[in-house]
Amino acid sequence: MTGKIKSEIMTRIVALVPMRHQSARVPGKNYRPLAGKPLYQHITATLLACPEIDQVVVDTDSPLIAQGLRQTFPQVQVLERPEHLRAEAIPMNEVLAYDPGQVAADFYLQTHSTNPLLRARSISSAIRALLADAVAILEGRAEHLAATGQRVWEPSPDRPALVIIVDEYAELAENAPEAASEADSIGRRGRAVAVTLIAAT
Repeated sequence: MTGKIKSEIMTRIVALVPMRHQSARVPGKNYRPLAGKPLYQHITATLLACPEIDQVVVDTDSPLIAQGLRQTFPQVQVLERPEHLRAEAIPMNEVLAYDPGQVAADFYLQTHSTNPLLRARSISSAIRALLADAVAILEGRAEHLAATGQRVWEPSPDRPALVIIVDEYAELAENAPEAASEADSIGRRGRAVAVTLIAAT
């Protein structure tokens, strides 16, 4: 699927990939060669092939990795890891708590360079499932209205309106007709239950 499926809680998706220069168990693992290229290049290419992801961000303390990314993947944003987060003993959770403060997004996807076999279609499938969930929400709300004799869903803090934006809708319809079918269902039935679809090209 090449269209970007987004909702009010998932407007901008950033992929975060932490890459340490040194590793205690496998020295230099992130840039060791695998199938003719450094390990980190595999996951980077996979994430860049995912149309749902708006930005790939690599957090690293490695000049070697940073230079390689800038040469091979100039569209990737490189974050230089601050000194206080570089020690081997620093928990990865602290790094992951730091990174979102440097790059604005509504949704963060985090993975590692040690996932070279992860494929773009797997990531896209997971994001596509969110659209199917939106249809489930729509149907659940419609059933609630029918059961309570109401005609229109009144949004509230506990029962908010849902806005879904599909960017490059023409590509979505061409390359992922099953997802386009879900989007069509939302567009036709969503108004009464406060589920709004915005299709852009």
